[in-house]
Parts: sequence; structure tokens; C-alpha cells
Amino acid sequence: MSSPWKDPRTGMYYIRRGVPETLQKALGHKTYKRSLGTKDPKQAKKLFLLSLQESDTLFAKTRHTLGTPERSEISSEEIRRLADA
Repeated sequence: MSSPWKDPRTGMYYIRRGVPETLQKALGHKTYKRSLGTKDPKQAKKLFLLSLQESDTLFAKTRHTLGTPERSEISSEEIRRLADA
């Protein structure tokens, strides 16, 4: 499973994941990268799961707009259970 990425210069955690090739042109980039807004590793893990869900939602909306079939992804319920753990 993916995990938060820590910027070695600032110590800030980020989510970084590849944008599916079919969505790269529509989204304008190959890598989805967003700050998690924290330097705390425990908090970053929780925020990472929420941000992962947000990126999945963005990808799904973009697929819908483009008429591209959706891949099998982790469900929102699975993300919530992992975040609670």
C-alpha cells in the first residue's frame, strides 16, 4: 500500500501518486501531488488516506467526464476502516 512521502528539505508530508495514463492529458500532469499540511508522521498517515480518497474521486469524475471505464479501486468504506485503525 502507498504511504505519505516526506519532503527531505521541509519535513512536510505529501501524497504523491501517478495519474493514470488515460487521464494525464485531461488533468494536465503525470503525478498527483498534494501537501498533507503536517510534519507529524501519525497525522500524515490519517490524512494520507483521506487524500487518497479525494484523488480517487477526482480520477473517477474525470473518467466519467471522458467516458472512460473506471478501474477497480479501494472502496470508501475500506479507506474509512483503515483510517480508523
